[in-house]
Order: sequence, then structure tokens, then C-alpha cells
Amino acid sequence: MTDPAFADLQSKLRDFWPTVTLRSIGDVERTVVVVHSISFDVPDQLIPVFPAYEERFLCLVLSLLRAPRSRVVYVTSQPIHPRVLDYYFGLVPELDTPEARARFTSVSLVDGRNEPLSRKLLTRPGALRRIRSLIGDPEIAFLLPFCMTDDEVRLAVALGLPIYGSDPDLNSLGTKTGSRRIFESEGVQHPVGLEVDGERDLQRALTELNKRSPAARGAVLKLDKGVSGLGNALLDLTTLDGDVRASLRLEDQEIDVDEYLRALDGEGGIVEERIEGADFRSPSVQLRMSPAGQVDIMSTHDQILGGAHGQTYFGCHFPADQEYAALIAAEALKVGRRLAREGAIGRASVDFAAVNEGGWRSYALEINLRCGGTTHPLFALTALTDG
Repeated sequence: MTDPAFADLQSKLRDFWPTVTLRSIGDVERTVVVVHSISFDVPDQLIPVFPAYEERFLCLVLSLLRAPRSRVVYVTSQPIHPRVLDYYFGLVPELDTPEARARFTSVSLVDGRNEPLSRKLLTRPGALRRIRSLIGDPEIAFLLPFCMTDDEVRLAVALGLPIYGSDPDLNSLGTKTGSRRIFESEGVQHPVGLEVDGERDLQRALTELNKRSPAARGAVLKLDKGVSGLGNALLDLTTLDGDVRASLRLEDQEIDVDEYLRALDGEGGIVEERIEGADFRSPSVQLRMSPAGQVDIMSTHDQILGGAHGQTYFGCHFPADQEYAALIAAEALKVGRRLAREGAIGRASVDFAAVNEGGWRSYALEINLRCGGTTHPLFALTALTDG
């Protein structure tokens, strides 16, 4: 951790960790500042939906029911439509009171530029002063982000708040290559595969993959920092004749092969056997790591995939099928314990492929060291049911 001020702020999390929850916390005064900023590179087609992404944690208004002395300060680029707030407050009629609404404050930058919210906020000293004034001096206050980058570190320091997330120095653990290394070292079953150092290394990697897994019929090439499956490309190993470019089937239909391979040259990636079967599922496990190193299994989900080649995350339902939920939870726990030893704090998830081969087998695919598409559904359910 390179910033001593940030390290000092994060040390406070240990003291009030039990109150970093959507469950009942009793008569504790708490302020949560929400900045749901997509602060990493994403495919261009996702940029227009940034405003919707920024509002995904509005389910946190439901936490006001469980914590009568809590406040939520919610920061967005553009104003939140009043009807959207009405919808969330209306989910629990007894919550929709003037007193509860008074404990929710939205702060809009009125800034529609296609830049991460955290970055825009850092250039707005007036908005930062207003947020500080809204925080006041409660017993507990912290910043809730979507992901962690240097922007979120700077924002935490600027606001003088600890943040519910890991030091961005650990972000490499959540890349495709970092995930495979952890799976290997922790004995977590995962597909046969190799790291790929750009286009020039791809043919070598595919040749080696064929040697290691001669029965594999397909392969998945993944950009190291790809999100939502849009960084994936499929390859049919049974018809591959050396012209890898012509054989690539991109999940992201908004780019061409040249653009994709330039991205591969820039960030690297992995190629691995494609796990297939008549009875195939795509489950995930959500984890939480505490500052003391405790690891909790928060949920299991079955992911809903779609897109051009069935690689894109569309949604989820939970819990995951009980036939394999315990299996993937046990494998994810190995990953969580490793992340905790590395100093990770807050949310993470592990995605799997599961196939029924006379019994369910799971294959770990990737780690997301951040909140994800399964986080806000769980937040909402936890707040509605008190866990």
C-alpha cells in the first residue's frame, strides 16, 4: 500500500467491521457514501449505460429500514429521476416516510461526460466539500465503491473516509492470468490452459493446449482484463488449420479481429479448453473478506449467459442449484482464503463452469476482485429480509 494516509484510513475498518452490513445494526449512527464508479476500461458499447450502472446500488435505500440512525449519501453523474427513488422506497411501504427520505441524500455532478464518476468527482472541489458536510461526524462513516483503482484511493483520502474495498495494488489477482495462478497454487480445479503474451504467442499456446488436452474440441481466448464475457473469443480446435485470425469468433460484435488482437498485444490474456457438456451451467460464488482475514461465503448464483456465442453475462438467479452449490462454495473458499492472506478486503466473486459427467464437476474460470453483477441482487434481498 503506497499511500500512508490511505493505509491509516483503512485501518479503521477493523474497528467497525460488524456494522459494514445491510442487516440490522441497532442504534448505531452511520453514514455510507456510495460512489458506484466504473473506473476501469470497458467495451465502448457499455459506456452509454454508465448512468444505469451508477444507480445499481440504490437498493441501499432499503438499509435505512434496518438502521434508524443510518444515512446514505448517493453520488451520481446525472440526477436520479424521482420516480426511480419512489420505486425503491415503495418496495417497503413502512420505509417510505418523510423521516426515512430525509436520511437519503443524492449528490449529482450534472456531468454527462464519458468518464469514471470517481475521476470526475475528484475534479469538483465544491462537490467534495458538500459530501464532507453531509457526512457530518457520525460514529461510523465509510465509502462504498463498485471497484478499486487509484481514483478510489484518492477519493477516500480526499473525503477522509475508509473504503469498503481492496488496495488496487492487488487488482492483478482479479485478472484472467492472476486467477489461473491462484487456482493452480491453491489446488482449485480449473480448465487446462496457458497464458498468452499477445498475438505472436497465440499459435504456440494453441499447439501446446492441443498437446495438454487432446480431447478438447474448443478453446476460449480471454483478454486479461475483459469484463462481462465481452473479452472472450471462441476457437474450434477441430478445424483449426493455422489461420488463427480467420478462426476467431468474437463475443464482442462491436469490434473486429484486428482491434481484438491489438488488445491482446496490449494486455495479454489466457487460452483454455472450453468446458462443454449436455448439462452445462455457469454458477458463481460471492465472497467477503474482513480486515482480520475472515472469509465468508455470501451467496451462490447460477448465471444467465447470452450474447453472440453465449459468453456474455446477462443476469443471475440464486441460490445456485443445490446439486453443486456446496462443491463450488468449497472451491471458492480456498480462493477467498488466499485473497485474504494477500490482504484483500470486501467483496469478490469466483465464476465457474459446472458440467454433469455422471456427477457434477466444477471448473474455476475467473476471480472478480470487486463488486459485480451478482452484488446488487444480493444487497437488495439482504436489505429486504434482514439477511
